[in-house]
Amino acid sequence: MRNFLIAATAILLVAGFAIAGEPVAKVGERVITIDDLHRAVASMPNDTSAIEDPHTRNKRAIVMLRDMIDAELLYAEAVHDGVPKDHEYQRMVDDNADTVLADLYRYKIFNEKVKVDKKQVRRLAGKNGLNFEAATASLLADKRKKELKKESARLFGKYKVKFSPILAEREVAALKDSDRLVTSPVFSIDYGQVRDPFSKFGSEKADLLDYLTNLVEVKLFAAEARAVGLAKGTSYSDSTVEFERATAVNIHRDRLNSRFAASQKDVADYIAQTGYLTHEPRLVSALMIVTTTKEEIEKIRALAIGGANFYDLAIEHSIAPDAKAKAGQIGVMTIGKAPYSAVDRAILALKPEEVTEPVKGAYGWSLFKLLEISDPAPRDPNEAASIATAAIVDRRVEEHLDGLRKSGKVVIYRKEKAAKAE
Repeated sequence: MRNFLIAATAILLVAGFAIAGEPVAKVGERVITIDDLHRAVASMPNDTSAIEDPHTRNKRAIVMLRDMIDAELLYAEAVHDGVPKDHEYQRMVDDNADTVLADLYRYKIFNEKVKVDKKQVRRLAGKNGLNFEAATASLLADKRKKELKKESARLFGKYKVKFSPILAEREVAALKDSDRLVTSPVFSIDYGQVRDPFSKFGSEKADLLDYLTNLVEVKLFAAEARAVGLAKGTSYSDSTVEFERATAVNIHRDRLNSRFAASQKDVADYIAQTGYLTHEPRLVSALMIVTTTKEEIEKIRALAIGGANFYDLAIEHSIAPDAKAKAGQIGVMTIGKAPYSAVDRAILALKPEEVTEPVKGAYGWSLFKLLEISDPAPRDPNEAASIATAAIVDRRVEEHLDGLRKSGKVVIYRKEKAAKAE
């Protein structure tokens, strides 16, 4: 994984100068380009890339590239393991296809049949005291609603939709999965198809009828969309292909989670070995000094133990960026949310006003002085077991992914080689 990050950094640090379409990585036969990566980064939630510094943007791009590579690896494995033949996969893909096509057909209706003129808008604005934009939106919404209702009725007759007498004869609780509720020459709906999604919608017969009515409209609009050729457009294919890949990956991830499930012994061993789950997280207030070498930090520690003011020592010696401004203060830390780090263990070994041994870190050597720490409190055993289970499964899935990354199917293109890669 480290080699992957180094290689990725080599290309991404110069991504701003890359040629459009230039390859960054290849997974099997799938090539990931600079453009693909830029689009993915731009789609990240709360994206602030326009104001981020280059280093931050690069880190975000590396994380996204890793996720894109992992998704490709998992998709290939999902296909190999037969996920696209899974019944649940097919149901989700079919439902999504209907939803996309129904939306495309609605847009077609709106574009062709829903129009308003300025006279209508001004008349409504004057009558109801609305501004021009609000009156326009109100008129459009009303006309769209009427057109959809009219089109739904037309398609209901065209496709000969029939609701089963079972809906009148039986209560919802008496329905069987095999009961056919709706029929048409182009689709049918059994209770088993709608039982689970309907359970989130309601439980009464009226709720079921409303749910079926909405579902039938989607299927009717989707059927008409296919009939008029909307399924052949790029808008449809782009949406459905991406969904199909993502769905296969998600189902495969669920299977991996089951495959790597933790036993009770695994959970007990994890809790005993890591230690942090036996207690609730603890709040810590401490001071910190960072130096480049161990020799420097040992000299400072001797001064601190000898009675020197820790704040002054931090101002004078610490290389931390804000050491002088904050005099070594690092605010309130939380220890115990994750497995203990070397810093956590060093601090937990202290009493207030004591100083740790030198601790090696990513930026040099550190020294901590404990000011305050909250009292230990036992953690709920069920919560501890749940956290341990998730951590074990996540670690095993990550190890599995690491094996896929090293399988030879992944190529990271460095800048000097990118132009030659196909």
